Amino acid sequence: MKFNPEQINTLIAQRRSVFPKMYSGERVPRSIIEQMLENANWAPTHKFTEPWRFRVFCGPGLNSFAHWQSSLYRKRSESAGNYDQSTFDKLLKKPLMASHLVAIGMARDP
Repeated sequence: MKFNPEQINTLIAQRRSVFPKMYSGERVPRSIIEQMLENANWAPTHKFTEPWRFRVFCGPGLNSFAHWQSSLYRKRSESAGNYDQSTFDKLLKKPLMASHLVAIGMARDP
């Protein structure tokens, strides 16, 4: 496969971060999520830490993730003495702004 250098240059130059406040509200099709995960499987790894494990949250799963994440934050920050209600609220609200959330993990060899 031959790559067009100009297309690659344009792709790199136009990349950007996208934050929740910029989301359109449009739901990303499942086929796009699956293709993204397939592409991610080809990403370089550090010291052979593959295979990657992906967990995709969508629909009611986003709510479950948000509650888990915010509860974990509360538990750990209260025990450390640095709990902040606004951080808790963000952790509870932000996952619900996305159509999907992809958690990425890996298993280390013992």
